[in-house]
Amino acid sequence: MRRVAIAVLIILLAGVSPDIALTEAESVVTYKTDPQGVRLTDYGSTFGGLGIQYNPVSIANYALDRWNKYQETSDQAYLDAFMNQAKWLHDNQRNDGTWKYTFNIPSYNLDAPWISCMAQGLGMQVLNYAYSINREQSYLDKAKLSIRPFSRSVKDGGVRSYFPDGIPWYEEYASDSTPVYKVLNGFMFALQGIASYLIGNGDEDATRILNEGLSSLSKKIDSYDAGYASYYDAAGHVNVNYNRVHVEQLMYLYKLTGNERLREYARIFDTYEPKAGIRASSVASGQQDPAILVDGKCFNGSTWERGSWAAQLQLDLGSSRPIEGVNFFFADRINVPSSIQMAVSADGISWSNIVDSALNPRWAYYPSDTKSMYIRMHYLKQPIKARFIRIILNQGSSKLIRLREIHPMYNQNASRFDRVGNSTRWNDIYINDWYYPYVRFFESSGLATGYADGSFRPGNPITRAELTVWISRAYGFKPVLPGSQGPIFPDIESHWARSYIEAVGDIGIVSGYPDGTFKPDALVTRAEIAKIIVGAGKLPLYPIAQFHFSDVSIGYWAIPYIEAAREAGIIKGYDGLVFKPDAHTTRAEATAILVRALNVPTL
Repeated sequence: MRRVAIAVLIILLAGVSPDIALTEAESVVTYKTDPQGVRLTDYGSTFGGLGIQYNPVSIANYALDRWNKYQETSDQAYLDAFMNQAKWLHDNQRNDGTWKYTFNIPSYNLDAPWISCMAQGLGMQVLNYAYSINREQSYLDKAKLSIRPFSRSVKDGGVRSYFPDGIPWYEEYASDSTPVYKVLNGFMFALQGIASYLIGNGDEDATRILNEGLSSLSKKIDSYDAGYASYYDAAGHVNVNYNRVHVEQLMYLYKLTGNERLREYARIFDTYEPKAGIRASSVASGQQDPAILVDGKCFNGSTWERGSWAAQLQLDLGSSRPIEGVNFFFADRINVPSSIQMAVSADGISWSNIVDSALNPRWAYYPSDTKSMYIRMHYLKQPIKARFIRIILNQGSSKLIRLREIHPMYNQNASRFDRVGNSTRWNDIYINDWYYPYVRFFESSGLATGYADGSFRPGNPITRAELTVWISRAYGFKPVLPGSQGPIFPDIESHWARSYIEAVGDIGIVSGYPDGTFKPDALVTRAEIAKIIVGAGKLPLYPIAQFHFSDVSIGYWAIPYIEAAREAGIIKGYDGLVFKPDAHTTRAEATAILVRALNVPTL
């Protein structure tokens, strides 16, 4: 059976290695390919001059990027590049399921060989996709083998470590030569890779590891909250470039699992992001232009200084926002104000002071290889909606204030996080709907789209064209581009779903009517979807010893398909006795049937 071709979120950061990024002092890596087309990572002088290396994570990331491009364009060059990376992962996986890093990283005390949970998860995903193309059993076998290191401790050659309270974690930098750092983004990338592999693969070990990891993430995510950014790892490193990665990863895993705690911390971390479009101005005349205070470059930008009087600033957020707090980034711990006063306004005319009792300030010292930062975090006890913030920084004992950045804290895209009773992008899907888990999976995996008005319309009957598109995407059937010989069905020549209909029509998953037409906009009955899903999944048709539904009569054409789907747990009857074979299948029912057919875990 062809497996699902769903691209897990892969964040490729400009100027930052996707797998090794600890401090702001690192140089920018570049990429090349070897004669076989396999990606090479050139670290240059980074980490003492690593130079050009085969990096399993970089190779897997590149493979997934090429896979996504191939899915979008059907360009053979992208598929060839993907298979080159997959072959390297296939050929270089060791018998214990690992990919070994063959270079040292002195700054992390990593001595080769070492392994990475991120490489294990993403490599598993790549090999599974490759198997869906070449059908070589060794690729699927090696994908399954990739899960083994998650059950072994770091000291035993695996990627598993534990927090002091016994909660397990999967290590991005796993070696006996280094402490366990518990890197957050690598852990979540590993979970995403495992989740993608599990779509269509009933692997008990992988399911257990995924569920265990999701439980650990839910329990420990609060410890990665620094108050002004998310921690890169449990050792307290901060790399602000990864804050956005963490937001996107948490939202992906939230959509997959429905775990509200993950969504909440995605929302919190999003408030720490530099805000575009804020304007800063000086209230008092003669002050230095404060534009640099809102340029988002707190860790590598210039310093704004004021030494002759109290600094008075005003921020214009561009529109009214629910402000949760304000973070101030000072250049050092000496030249800081004695106190900070703030007021807010909706129109820039009427102002309300934010009194001390409404604040919950605390200091945090941020050490860096290139510069140090002294951060004062002001959290409001309750969000205050305003467009303008007025700030007075009263001089301290040094008579000098050296400030790098001011970050107002609010969500830049609140609709992603602040839904009431509804946590998908579709406005008619609610968390208490029976079909909510299935539709949520459809959203997170990109299997289906809704309508222009933002609705999913779960109660609408599904059309033959819509179902064909879902089947094609779910099982990875490549859309067929229109050829010179015309369509295989005369009534789909100009239809929006033609390429998908021909993809599954060519291999007999769907068929036309006696008059040769396909009738793409006709509605699908429950008997018809049973036949289609059994064909797509290549489920066995057993001799029928008994009929399980009272309304399916002897001799009914779809009995073998209905019984095969029932036996596989894909389609259920009403009250266990009635099937309603000629009733139309709703879009909600179709999502549930398809997700069950794919054996998707942790819904």
